[in-house]
Amino acid sequence: MGKPIDHLAKVGDLVVLDEDPALQLSGGLPGLVMKIDDGWAHVEWYDTQPNAKRFGEDKWSQWHPHRVLSIISEG
Repeated sequence: MGKPIDHLAKVGDLVVLDEDPALQLSGGLPGLVMKIDDGWAHVEWYDTQPNAKRFGEDKWSQWHPHRVLSIISEG
């Protein structure tokens, strides 16, 4: 699994996790790339469903391998 370097998310991009079912920790929710560090991206995820809370919050952050993120909007 991997993407060419020009398809990798940058800080400020909105992303989703790739379609691999094993990676669907975010449930297809959008996330904002906050930081990139040595092949990893720190993403703040947002639960956009009305009245839905994941982990007791409507936003949370996690580190993910840079190459498992798909850009949905460039920052």
